[in-house]
Amino acid sequence: MSATLHISLPVADLKEAEAFYVGALGAEIGRRRDDWMDVWLFGAQITLHEAPGSLLPVNGQGHRHFGATLSASDWEAFRARALGANVVFVRLIQTENAGAPDEQSKFMIADPSGNHIEFKTYPNEAVALERPGAL
Repeated sequence: MSATLHISLPVADLKEAEAFYVGALGAEIGRRRDDWMDVWLFGAQITLHEAPGSLLPVNGQGHRHFGATLSASDWEAFRARALGANVVFVRLIQTENAGAPDEQSKFMIADPSGNHIEFKTYPNEAVALERPGAL
């Protein structure tokens, strides 16, 4: 079975969201209407709805978020892109459990509407994510 992840997010301003997702993150534009548009990022279809009344307050690490788990080289390239785009980091670049089987490096950024996006990499993804047969 083939599947594509779809996410729908409210944004305060569609033009501002487009500039961020396409310009800063490198997403590709899909369908576009007056009050919503699709962008494609890491194989996921993200529908951005202009709905400023639907935004959640930003309140730290537990905030609603989505993200991508990338290979180490893709994560490094994307980290450099985010730094160069001068995005807002809500969780700085960090490595947890260095040297352990569940080691992970990650950072989290916010789009202009306060939606959080997390980017992770694992040296041993199967063990870190406790996938069957990993041990």
